[in-house]
Amino acid sequence: MRSNLAMGLDEQGRRDEALHHLREALRLNPDAVNVLSNLGKTLGDRNELDEARAHLEKAVQRDPKHADARNNLGGILLKQGRVAEALSHLREAVALAPACAGARNNLGLALQQTGQVDEARAQFEKAIACEPESPSAYNNLGRLCFAQGDAGRAADWFRRAIAAAPRDASAYANLGSLMLKAGRRDEALRHFETAVLLAPGDAGMQASLAAVRLQGLSREDAIRQCADAVARNPRDAAAQAALGRLLAEGGDPGAALSHLQEAVRLAPHDAAVRGNLGAALMQLNRYGEARPELEEALRLNPHDAGAHNNLGGLLAMQGEHAKAKSHFQEAVRLNPGDANAQRNLSNIMRELGQTGVSDSQGLLAPQAPSGAS
Repeated sequence: MRSNLAMGLDEQGRRDEALHHLREALRLNPDAVNVLSNLGKTLGDRNELDEARAHLEKAVQRDPKHADARNNLGGILLKQGRVAEALSHLREAVALAPACAGARNNLGLALQQTGQVDEARAQFEKAIACEPESPSAYNNLGRLCFAQGDAGRAADWFRRAIAAAPRDASAYANLGSLMLKAGRRDEALRHFETAVLLAPGDAGMQASLAAVRLQGLSREDAIRQCADAVARNPRDAAAQAALGRLLAEGGDPGAALSHLQEAVRLAPHDAAVRGNLGAALMQLNRYGEARPELEEALRLNPHDAGAHNNLGGLLAMQGEHAKAKSHFQEAVRLNPGDANAQRNLSNIMRELGQTGVSDSQGLLAPQAPSGAS
């Protein structure tokens, strides 16, 4: 009973209350698989991943044929970058519950991360067939198409996500990002405004909207507006992030640092802010601090091409050439038009092919922070 109440609260966004009821339910019945699975999912939504995984592993141990527990565990492992383990659990979840759209959607994400793009697409399409009113698979198909350079089909999938779920903020934000990259600023602005209206607490969407609004201004005017916004409300994560990004882009990463650090403190699960902080730290040659920020940015959003390119450059300088190559390849796959990433990949492949060792000469400097996408 408590578990059902908790999941209802979770769907309403009342996650603290949901968590309280789930913990109490688990105290009363420590071996209840449904409770363990629901608690793991709720903790995962809060990015408390280690505790989430522990509960879900216990649930699967208690009942290996519990499809929801398998799916939830696969999702957590995917967030932690343990893709091979995630694939195993997600394949089992789909076998146990073929009509579960969530399991097929998560399996598609895992397959995409391992380069099995055709199978990933098939799983997303099957997820839609199972649950046509859910926007997740439409959004993921859109992102997959965009990563492959097919912006037209990506836009179609994002529009279908909106048609299926008109209040899905992610679909509007995805379409906004697509329009922005196509140079259609007014359309991008309209989509981001809708996304923020639907999800006012999402710092990443607020940062994206702020970035679009500032595009029409000179850098000096944009910095002035952001500084005014920070002065009015120092707890405005989007304003702090935008000000830090602008200062770093303008060649002053030292001044940017405190604003980006404050933005991360206010919005610790915002991948774009983490990536921008990592880039600023790299500009300051503080590589030991930059690496965990970039790694966390990619854990939160594996599709950030700029973060992949920056982490690749950092790893190359630290002598981890194979890992660097992998990140450069992913940066190019996600953004084939990025000349910076293409050159970095060419250089490290050439040097590895010649000597098996790279001294990192020829690598471009880290990319400055950029707007959320």
